[in-house]
Amino acid sequence: MKMRTHLVRSSVTSTCAAALLLLATGCGASEGGAEPASTSKRLPDGDACSLLPKKAANRILETNDTETTPADYQCDFSSQTGFDSFNVIRGQDMSKMTTGESVDISGVGGERLEATDSGCGVSVKLDSGDPKQQFAVVSIVNQGGDLQKDACAVADKAAESIIRNLPE
Repeated sequence: MKMRTHLVRSSVTSTCAAALLLLATGCGASEGGAEPASTSKRLPDGDACSLLPKKAANRILETNDTETTPADYQCDFSSQTGFDSFNVIRGQDMSKMTTGESVDISGVGGERLEATDSGCGVSVKLDSGDPKQQFAVVSIVNQGGDLQKDACAVADKAAESIIRNLPE
């Protein structure tokens, strides 16, 4: 069973990596998109993992065993008891991946990122004039799992939690 769990986890990790690679290809120069709602909230210095406490990630993924994996400008939050995960990406322009759908994230304007049946994301710009003041959350959920989660709801909950935890 341990080998099967490892293979399934590797498959899910590969799926997450592929989704993030697709999103990363959309990073680049800003094009169009809705202007964010005015907010005094700002991303503090630090890595992407520092934006969300593990307790909040556990609540969002409905587990008590979330693993965090930092990598450059992003952080992967993965459920160790299921196969759902989300990735927080900071300081990267995701405008090429937006669908044009505006999303209200705790009173701050966000934009929906391209979605699939098992993946979804949201991009949030706290200050359109400062590229460091933007982040995105991309979620991947296991559609065949016991707990049927909505990928967009997972991404939005993570973004809301990040915003709630930000200093003014």
